[in-house]
Amino acid sequence: MELSGMIKKMGHSLSEIRVRALKSIICKLKHSLISIPDIVQEKMLFVYLLEWFKFPEVPMQEEVLDLLLILSKHPSAAQMLRDVDAEDILLQLSTSVQPSLRPIIDETLDQLFQLPELIPCPTSLYMRKPHITHQTDLPSDEQFPSRGYFQKSMPNHVDVPPLKIAGTDFYIL
Repeated sequence: MELSGMIKKMGHSLSEIRVRALKSIICKLKHSLISIPDIVQEKMLFVYLLEWFKFPEVPMQEEVLDLLLILSKHPSAAQMLRDVDAEDILLQLSTSVQPSLRPIIDETLDQLFQLPELIPCPTSLYMRKPHITHQTDLPSDEQFPSRGYFQKSMPNHVDVPPLKIAGTDFYIL
């Protein structure tokens, strides 16, 4: 579904067009015609949602703030909001909106200040333990004198043939 046209209308100077575009996006999200992961990739959506409050006429304030809150719960959206300085804008906005809307702004700010969840390193997902086709006995640690607090010195050259990992042309020396 093409979102850019709808999102662009959210920045329109006429209030009626902005409201219609906002209602359309909210309706499509509500009925699962678009999903949060689809919409969080649209940086201009966040810009227009934050600029919503800069117009002389500001309808649907609660709906805009609710949408920002919902979006801020997605890690990509939270990062996008931080990238467009949403923290500063929301902090300034919280002093000028109705008191009933401040908890929504506070909750959105809380979402933005949370640390992202730890994501496993992509390379660790695909790494397998190599199958070694040739094993050798390496000298034990006792044969080397201690050096430093935690280190043992290793000989520069060990007469050990290279190890071949099954299924590859790479060798471990």
